[in-house]
Amino acid sequence: MPAHAKARAALAIGDDPQAEKIESREAKRTEVTFDELRAKFVAAVIVGQRTAHDRTLMLERTGRRFGWAERAVASITDDEATTWLERLKDRAIVENGRHVGGPIAAFAVMSLLREMFKWAKRRKFITANIFADLEVDGVRKPKRRKRFLTPPEIRQVWSALDTPEKYGMSHDAATAIRLIFATVARPGMVCGMLSRELHDLDAPQPAAHLRLVGSDHHDGPVWILPHDRMKRDDRKYESEEPFIVPLNALAVRLIGGARGGGNGRTLGSSTLTGTSKMAPNKLAKGVRAIVKALGMERWTPHDARRTAATMLGALDVPGRAKFADHEIGWLLAHKEGKSSVSSTTEIYNRNDRFDEKRHMATLLGAELEKCIRDERIGLDRARYARAA
Repeated sequence: MPAHAKARAALAIGDDPQAEKIESREAKRTEVTFDELRAKFVAAVIVGQRTAHDRTLMLERTGRRFGWAERAVASITDDEATTWLERLKDRAIVENGRHVGGPIAAFAVMSLLREMFKWAKRRKFITANIFADLEVDGVRKPKRRKRFLTPPEIRQVWSALDTPEKYGMSHDAATAIRLIFATVARPGMVCGMLSRELHDLDAPQPAAHLRLVGSDHHDGPVWILPHDRMKRDDRKYESEEPFIVPLNALAVRLIGGARGGGNGRTLGSSTLTGTSKMAPNKLAKGVRAIVKALGMERWTPHDARRTAATMLGALDVPGRAKFADHEIGWLLAHKEGKSSVSSTTEIYNRNDRFDEKRHMATLLGAELEKCIRDERIGLDRARYARAA
């Protein structure tokens, strides 16, 4: 019987000839496995993110650790999810002979799964997001860090970095830590610094002056980071323009003393053996050694960035008010606020704030150098203390 005749016959007895096709299609859609869903989610959502590698790896490990890789996503229950997240929280999962997880790791996994299942529900791969209202006792967000170093601690650390080999670090690892203070840059930005990103290092430090918007010329030493080296979510940043860091005299001297690595890298190995590529986790290991040897309160390489930003916020600035948070954010490469006013203003105001960044970078370098020499510095002590 021709297909159209079968359809008419089905309609005659009250059946929907499309119902079977729809049911079959929906069944196939809801039979998608965890790994298949992960691949779709990564391709549609994660691939353009700065943390794409880490988030993709987290999903891969979760599927393997929870035994969900080949499971149909629709068959996973909230009770199963709770049990596995509790095991991860309690470090009851053993991988390669060691216990993995913890309360913060479990929170990160739960948050990512909630995001993926929400996306899957919108795309009709599942009918319910089991993570939407899921709560697991003891799973917690990481605490917002507030640690920054006081001027005496900065001097203490700077002195320790004169002999980095005592802490298992190379000369360039010490340079990287100092550069975070001097540039307010992220550890990952500093560790990946390339010689082709550095321009006019021999130029004199300029006085602040106005430039034409859109000018390609930036007086004085600068570090120009391409878009793909920045911590930017491409869904929020329409522009792919590079980020330009004005280099103060202290930063220029530090860069000039670096011994360098291969493939155009400004900084060489992070360890004494010369076999370990410069990376934030390697710097963190060296900092932990310094903290232990000096009996300091714990701090991390990223806290050096927070320290420099805090110094700028507490600085008495000649001839003007103290730097506001949003101004310091220009040097930190933070995105402007999300209010409708600020977003609209950004469309009209195309000034790249370079002169303001140069001014802050210059003052920061000078204050750090005075701090290292144990000279009087221009910080508002009360404001600096309140930050603690």
